[in-house]
Amino acid sequence: MTIRIAVIGAGVAAAAISRRVSSTFPHIELTIFDATHPQRNLAFGHVDNRLLCNTSTSVMSLDVEKPYDFAEFLGYDKPESSSVFSSREEYGSYLQQALPSESGRSDGQLQYIPDEVIRVEDSSAPVVIHTARHGLFKADFVIITGGRKTARIPSSCRSYRDSVPVFPSPYDPGFSRWLENHPSSRVGILGTGLSAVDAARLALLEGLEAVMLSPSGQLPGVRTSLQLNAPREMPAEEFRAHSRNVEDFRQYATQHATFLGWHPRRLREPLHMSGTDRFLLDYELAKNGYSVWEKMIGRMVDLANQNWSSLKAPLRQTLLNGVSDWIRRYVTSMPVQGAKKLQEGFQAGSLVLARGEGTGEQARKAVDLKDASGDSHRVEAIVCACGYEDAGWAKHNNGVFPGQVKTDASRWVGAPLNNGWGTARAGKRILYAGEAAAPTTAIPSYARTSVMQANFALDWINSHT
Repeated sequence: MTIRIAVIGAGVAAAAISRRVSSTFPHIELTIFDATHPQRNLAFGHVDNRLLCNTSTSVMSLDVEKPYDFAEFLGYDKPESSSVFSSREEYGSYLQQALPSESGRSDGQLQYIPDEVIRVEDSSAPVVIHTARHGLFKADFVIITGGRKTARIPSSCRSYRDSVPVFPSPYDPGFSRWLENHPSSRVGILGTGLSAVDAARLALLEGLEAVMLSPSGQLPGVRTSLQLNAPREMPAEEFRAHSRNVEDFRQYATQHATFLGWHPRRLREPLHMSGTDRFLLDYELAKNGYSVWEKMIGRMVDLANQNWSSLKAPLRQTLLNGVSDWIRRYVTSMPVQGAKKLQEGFQAGSLVLARGEGTGEQARKAVDLKDASGDSHRVEAIVCACGYEDAGWAKHNNGVFPGQVKTDASRWVGAPLNNGWGTARAGKRILYAGEAAAPTTAIPSYARTSVMQANFALDWINSHT
């Protein structure tokens, strides 16, 4: 019997699900829908080849059974790959091979439809997919991935457009072109997250100056390379034994972290340092290989991929939610080789970090941005790395996003997670994965979580066929 599976969105999660599902089921018709060609999506990194993945190459495989698949794709030896942070463009090429082309495979089992999905109707079997240009499609299962994000631009930035160019994010192709054509300028960057770090790094690579402002005035952490399946001090047998309930697992994880020399409560205490001082300290520690927590996280995710996908869905979701605060707080960080450029900028005085809301006064072909201390920073362009507005497929409190997914709300099971780990289900035949279920998932930073979501999708399909 042929199983018809539809995947909406063509990003990292879709690539992982496509590879996992197509290699597991002999009789499937898998169709991927996306409004644009995959190579134009942010996940595929074709904006600037100097932008880096913030996770090392050795842990970026889409295939749980071939952990060094991406390293081999790039031609690296296994040990060498653990210290390499590849470009997003290279990872985009790797993702591309996991997705069907627009023409599909010759056997018709996999196909790509470049069209916008405007509604998914689960009122009767099979599920009906409404597209903007290609009409209706029917599927036995629908997996909704990806977000529906637009860059958040503060009102102050909109008012600056009369004086300076305002870019909605560093991933706007116009930003790279502007940098090339204005070598003696200064860029104002609103935000200090990973997107803001990308903007600052690109500006410094072009020889420009940059000032970063955010309400916190703090940069993300700095990460060293993750070692695949390391350290091995967390035995798989112990991990399984302590995965029977959430409280037991959290106690086990805390004890294990302490045994490795990491003290969660101590690191939660605020440091009385400026954002620059904290960043430089973090960078020096990472440069010297201090990454106990990061290695522990990597080992936990590897073991979770191997063990938790086969658990009963309610327990699996509860376990993931039980550790979500830990993951969200400590995983987000920039690669050490990217941090090196920021350190050079601080030392040379070409990069400034300050607290501020992004307010300022317009001048002729410039804007004077004010920080919290009252100092003024004149800039000739502004990048709004202020996050994204996420309309989303799923409405977080009420289950279904009106006008997009039509189903019986009483059949909504669970809720979309907010930490990048899990999946959420609507009824029996619609599953949310990737950013659709976890809007804070960074792309393509967490290939491991996409692999986990692919395993969940496989379990879900298996349980209904």
